[in-house]
Amino acid sequence: VSDVWTVASDLVSPELNPYPLPYEGTYDGLPTGYIPTDRTINRFLTTSYQIIIGKNFGDNIDFPVLWAGFSQPYYTIPVPMWVGTGSVPPDFTGTGNYFCEESKFLHDIVYDRGYWNWFNSYAGDFINDYFAETREQVWGIFAKYLLMWQMQKEISSEEIVQAEDDIISLVGETYAELHGLWVREHPVVVPQEITLSAQPNPFNASTVIEFNLPLPYEGLLEISDLSGRVILSRQLGPADTQFVWTPESSLPSGIYLARIVCGGHSATQKLYLIK
Repeated sequence: VSDVWTVASDLVSPELNPYPLPYEGTYDGLPTGYIPTDRTINRFLTTSYQIIIGKNFGDNIDFPVLWAGFSQPYYTIPVPMWVGTGSVPPDFTGTGNYFCEESKFLHDIVYDRGYWNWFNSYAGDFINDYFAETREQVWGIFAKYLLMWQMQKEISSEEIVQAEDDIISLVGETYAELHGLWVREHPVVVPQEITLSAQPNPFNASTVIEFNLPLPYEGLLEISDLSGRVILSRQLGPADTQFVWTPESSLPSGIYLARIVCGGHSATQKLYLIK
């Protein structure tokens, strides 16, 4: 079981992973703790994972051979699945079910600032800490049934189903508690339109243009004078939140326009250059 959790925790061993979690450094100008997902097991589009335990010829396959989890390995509890049940539990099937919705909520937390190609390892670490006690309960239930099976020659399907129901119920209750905790203390705000501002404004040497883009779109920033002449044009990615504009010395004092177009939305901010 400890080996399963090591894998499910995205190879947290520093010997195996150059980014032990939570990552306390910075990467490529991102905020502290953010890791590019091209260097991790999980990706933004990861919706589930499975850990398959190999069996030797003659082994009893009624024991769990598959651990399944929704969303991404770093911040969910793998749930044991039993071959002996004959089917996937209804709690894990269909669209819009409880576990799918809760795992999507956790997913949005770890990608809390709209960085679609980077995840927040600090948020994931908080979730793992919150899950620690419940994870031990899951292993306890699992170990209890394994011990019971080892003492019996035959395993009834009723006992297998009961064990599965116990663990799934425990995971579901924890998801519900976690959801309530984050709603109260860490609301996730996904921008639906562009916000745009500049500080300082008026300015002399340079100004910081700050913005939020509606997810998951890329955008275009243009700075022009009042005649419409474009002075600067720059592509923006979902991870971008600001741009420092330092006008060329040849530009005269006056009013300039910063405009962002993104995903069918646009916003304009006047910039006052004073020399």
